[in-house]
Amino acid sequence: MAGSGTTLVTAKLRGHEAIGFDRDPLAVLIARSWLASVNAEVLQDKGREVLAKAHSRAKDISVGNAYPRHSDIETKEFVRYWFDSTNRIQLSALSDTISRLHDPCLRDLMWCAFSRLIITKKIGVSRAMDVSHSRPHRSYDKAPVNAFDRFENAVKYIVNAAPFPK
Repeated sequence: MAGSGTTLVTAKLRGHEAIGFDRDPLAVLIARSWLASVNAEVLQDKGREVLAKAHSRAKDISVGNAYPRHSDIETKEFVRYWFDSTNRIQLSALSDTISRLHDPCLRDLMWCAFSRLIITKKIGVSRAMDVSHSRPHRSYDKAPVNAFDRFENAVKYIVNAAPFPK
């Protein structure tokens, strides 16, 4: 089990080759991203580019279409319950923009920044609190922050947490 990748990162920092396995796709994404060699300037530039393109895309997304691709009825109900209309549109635009990135490493790192917007203890882009402890409870009618306002900071966090600068 790779989990968040702490053991894998520690092994790499000590010069070992580590192999991890996990069934949770988010854990795999986080571990793989944490092990990546990161060029801080390139990542921050790409984060600003993703945000600018997402702003442009958001203008063409109606709230009725602000769902993950290929969402079924149950997924749409879930998304409507947990996310207000503004963040649904902004997250849809960010998601669409990130999914179009060609570089798999940059795409993974942007997905990590994206997940930081949602997986929080208190203040995030959802109507929930305590998402990071898998005990979410709906606490807000409107999320306390918007995705676009927090995305660059989420990218900066990923840059600062990267143990393997390029």
